[in-house]
Amino acid sequence: MSDDQLSPRGRLVVGLLCLLCGLAPILGGLGVSPFAGGRVPGVPDWVPIVGGGVFVLAGIAIVANHRTVGALVGLGATAGLAAVGNWIAFGVGVRSCTMTFSGWWTGTRMAGDLPCRIAFGWGAVLLDIFIVLMALSVAGKAFGNPPALVGLKKAVEWAMLATLAPLLLLLAIFALLGSGGGALSGWFSRRFGKIKKDGGDSR
Repeated sequence: MSDDQLSPRGRLVVGLLCLLCGLAPILGGLGVSPFAGGRVPGVPDWVPIVGGGVFVLAGIAIVANHRTVGALVGLGATAGLAAVGNWIAFGVGVRSCTMTFSGWWTGTRMAGDLPCRIAFGWGAVLLDIFIVLMALSVAGKAFGNPPALVGLKKAVEWAMLATLAPLLLLLAIFALLGSGGGALSGWFSRRFGKIKKDGGDSR
């Protein structure tokens, strides 16, 4: 056993901690006192139940320490996160969230309904595609990867790439701006440093 693997007792402790973390929101969603006091107006009861269920599934996977159980739990946890993301993006009601900007400037501000829905909608669609891809991978292994499933999996992979394209483009732009800004700063430093030096020599 490698050093980075948990012992059976360690897996049990971490798994129980995950179960306890997930138990509170589940009981709150079910209306069990005193956990029900943290309910947020406008949020359906199933949202905290699903959120807590993700932690419960993670705890089960850690304790079980089995590849098949881990794969099924991963699929279930991803489906739970996708369900919450889809509700935020496409559910009824007005949304508001905090947006943080970092780069040349750093700031935090409250975003309105549309920006929140766009951000969470993008993440929800990405998770939805990922769930389909996971399900196709499991089905392919179970049925010997028939050509129809292989072709469908390729199409889903292209759909995921298309969904990731805006983020990849944004990262590429920031990388180009960062390298271009560094080069421009170096040019100004060399240029004006040389002028200052020449001016100093003339005196």
